[in-house]
Amino acid sequence: AVVRVDGQEDAEDDEQVVTGEGAASMEATNYEAAQQQLKEAAQGPIKEPSSQMGEVKQKLREQFAVGQHVEVRGTEEGFVGSWYAALVLEVCETPSSLRLRLCYLAFQEEDGSFWEDWLDLHNVRPMPPEHEPNFMDSVKRGAPLEIRIEEGWWEVELCGRDGPNYKVSAKRYQVQHTVPITDLRPAWHWASKDCTWSQLERRPPSKSEAAPTRAAPKSSSKKAAKGGKGS
Repeated sequence: AVVRVDGQEDAEDDEQVVTGEGAASMEATNYEAAQQQLKEAAQGPIKEPSSQMGEVKQKLREQFAVGQHVEVRGTEEGFVGSWYAALVLEVCETPSSLRLRLCYLAFQEEDGSFWEDWLDLHNVRPMPPEHEPNFMDSVKRGAPLEIRIEEGWWEVELCGRDGPNYKVSAKRYQVQHTVPITDLRPAWHWASKDCTWSQLERRPPSKSEAAPTRAAPKSSSKKAAKGGKGS
């Protein structure tokens, strides 16, 4: 094949010769294609949404497998704002999430057996990660924290120092506590959509806080609450 360029003929078979602006254009095209290939190789294959959802669900299966220890959000009157430890006994998968049969580690029935319940995943989270021993150094007045009372963790805010101890307030129950740092931990937030933890700098308002506050009951038919007691 012969290609005419600038009025000349090239007699070499099966070879095309391009000069001038045509050559520059081809070089630019090849360079852009090479750059795109490198970019795609660095990013890896593009994951479809269904694939990403499958990966998240697999992580949730691992986090909430039978035998794992988890924390349960308190939703009953007098327990709102608390987290209590439980053991996963059974897992039931739904099309979009998981349901868990749990055994509470702090609450017992009247016959002495531990209280069990089925819960949706939005009221359950894994055990929070360990925090730095000096985490309070960066916590400011009014910042959210969690306080350990008996065997549960309750939402509070920092009020200030009292010597080596810290004053915290549970506004929902209108009580204050003065405790050592060993009874406090960061206000953890668990995001199930990507299975990550973060520390809250400000607690979002909840509907329950708009209702009249009241002290947590001393006991109920199935379990006892200590979170409403001041110190």
